Amino acid sequence: MSWQPIKELAAVNVTTGFSNMELGGYMDFQNACAQATGQTMDDFPNWFRMDDRVNQIGTGTVAYGCWWNGEMIATFPSLALKNDLASPYCLKSIAAQPLDIYSDPDPTATRLGTVAPGETVQPSSTPALLRDVNGETWIAIATPVEGWVRHGMGGEPGNFECCE
Repeated sequence: MSWQPIKELAAVNVTTGFSNMELGGYMDFQNACAQATGQTMDDFPNWFRMDDRVNQIGTGTVAYGCWWNGEMIATFPSLALKNDLASPYCLKSIAAQPLDIYSDPDPTATRLGTVAPGETVQPSSTPALLRDVNGETWIAIATPVEGWVRHGMGGEPGNFECCE
């Protein structure tokens, strides 16, 4: 998704800032942007963009940015969760081939099982726990067995989508 004015974030229907550490980091970002631009915290030019994973699997990141004099002078990433996820939260494999489940987000880790095409899994948490390793996104799952499954490489469509 491209950069959009922060006022458009409400229409995206996501929640961000799940920990005090994230909220503190965002406040530091706001202060840095306000100081760099000479604007008040309510007036500085704040923008956002979400990664594609938010719409596809319900969890991902939103980046906040401070745009000033034709350039992005500061950014801050935060976890994002779609507000309209089904409960319980589940993902459906859209991969053409079975996906291996591993003990860790690493294809050399112990193989624990597979997820068949069209099969549903439950993430181990809400929001889903994601790990980006060597350009690949991995999702921690609780079912069919507890472990890690590869969602895909950055820029790819991914192996999962939210259940209906």
